[in-house]
Amino acid sequence: MATHGADPREKTVVLADDHAIVRQGTRQLLTGIANVEILAEADNGLSAIAAVKIHQPDLLVLDA
Repeated sequence: MATHGADPREKTVVLADDHAIVRQGTRQLLTGIANVEILAEADNGLSAIAAVKIHQPDLLVLDA
């Protein structure tokens, strides 16, 4: 049974955080969600920009 309003298509994500343990925890949380694929991880802003240009994800998750 589908959730009303849910989009069944896969959502792609790039994770960006300078702390590896935070990226690891975020990855664990997101991979537990159906239809979510982590395309890449970045440990700084420049790497995050490069990953977004290369992978063109639906979502970029980063720290402030």
